[in-house]
Amino acid sequence: MSKRQETTGHKIKLRGFTLVELLVVMSIISMLMSILLPSLSRAMEAGKRTDCLSHLRQLTLAWYLYSMDNNDNLCSPDTYWNDSGGNYWVADGLDIPSNDTGNTEQAIAEGAMWCYTEETLGLYKCKSDRSNFLRSYSLCRGGNLAGISGPSSKMIFVGASSSWRWIHGSYFPIKKQYAGVRQWWSWDDPYHRQQITARHRGGCNASFADGHCEWWKWKDQRTVKFANREISAEEASVNNPDIERLLEALK
Repeated sequence: MSKRQETTGHKIKLRGFTLVELLVVMSIISMLMSILLPSLSRAMEAGKRTDCLSHLRQLTLAWYLYSMDNNDNLCSPDTYWNDSGGNYWVADGLDIPSNDTGNTEQAIAEGAMWCYTEETLGLYKCKSDRSNFLRSYSLCRGGNLAGISGPSSKMIFVGASSSWRWIHGSYFPIKKQYAGVRQWWSWDDPYHRQQITARHRGGCNASFADGHCEWWKWKDQRTVKFANREISAEEASVNNPDIERLLEALK
């Protein structure tokens, strides 16, 4: 082989990508990423939603076990300080001696259900909940197991949120007004510190008295916007089917 041929061959071996080729490759990678990222995001959220449903199932089982040990009486859905032998499911409400102790492990551990959850703090927190709360769930009202009619439609635990330091009270995010008018409680209302969530792709997870859990997708997009604090309670409430649906599940 001649010296010229060797030089030419050497140059061919060292030849890199042209600018156009690099731009084409980058465009292809960007296009693939734009296709894959939403799918990956949906898959991650589906995993978090499934994990949340698992938490609700275990909390509902603990709720049942407490009732079986207490003559079918249910633990209280309220959240007050449990230092006098009360039966509050968690104890992180307004009567805590120091107001800064509500969002603590102690506050949850003082609740009546703690021993039935194998003292697992993680059960009380949803992975999609980005707040600094240790608890993402709330308990709906009920007297005893025998008094529950339609257990497949009676909501027990549900994902909840708050604009205060912790989720306070039993779950009832709907404000009753005169003449049968119903609306969501305002985020700014100082006397109500519990709100709906839409953290699972426009819906929330809930458990029911027959033991099943499900993802509740809100039917009205105004409900989602209100849960995300994008519109007011008044705007989200007029002729909203989600309010009547939720009221039926909370009976």
